[in-house]
Amino acid sequence: MVKTMDVKKMKQCSKCKKRKDKNEFGKNRTRADGLRIWCRECESEYARERYEKKRGSVKKYNNYKDLHRVYGGVKQKRCGRCKKWKAENQYYQHNRHKDGLAVWCKECANTATNSCRRRRAVKS
Repeated sequence: MVKTMDVKKMKQCSKCKKRKDKNEFGKNRTRADGLRIWCRECESEYARERYEKKRGSVKKYNNYKDLHRVYGGVKQKRCGRCKKWKAENQYYQHNRHKDGLAVWCKECANTATNSCRRRRAVKS
């Protein structure tokens, strides 16, 4: 006796290109068939790779020692935008951060704020 698979219960994963049972796909209400385009196995593999990639980059930049130093008796911090070392008095206060300072220096913060204001003025 030969087992035949019901074609209506099968779907092809667009990532691995394998035909799989519809139970192996997650839900997506916006799609016509109500299922995601990747199977659960491909989705979890992608999520794992993305997590590892992001986790490495977060560790690299959130290290307090890499962003702070004492140079010539002056406490300095590296700006997250221009990447220059500047004295701590060149940063706005930001109480939610560990060091109590903003991520960007005052110069970069002002530049970003002004460009945003100019864009808004043009739109209205």
